[in-house]
Amino acid sequence: MTHEAFDSPYSLAEGDLIHTDSKGNRKRVCHKGGAIAIAYDFEDGVLHCHGEYNDVSAWFEETKKRLMRTPGTVGLANALTLVSMPLQEECVREVNRCVTVTGAVLGVEERLAALYGVGGLDGAGVAGANQDSVWKPILATTM
Repeated sequence: MTHEAFDSPYSLAEGDLIHTDSKGNRKRVCHKGGAIAIAYDFEDGVLHCHGEYNDVSAWFEETKKRLMRTPGTVGLANALTLVSMPLQEECVREVNRCVTVTGAVLGVEERLAALYGVGGLDGAGVAGANQDSVWKPILATTM
């Protein structure tokens, strides 16, 4: 195993998203044409979940639902943010940065906007705090 594999857990191989764990084991997590996503706390920059969009989205929805049930954790639920991106080299690099650098998720939406122009790839993916920010041709949703 090389140190580089651990530093960059995600890579693209023939358009598929590959995850390499710290032991050097490689696993395809998303097929070409899919999306990659991150879920994080926008208040303190803690990255909670990352990977294939459907998996991260399911984690996000379930976690937010559980946290909303208890008055003491509603603030935590409201701080959760989901950002998805297409399987493109720039986006995979951005997710790798978020995974490997503490707090790098803060500002991820602005960095993506700089890559693709304000509003994401198609102009439909504009979202503020507490929303699902989607950087592919899917409409943004809120809980």
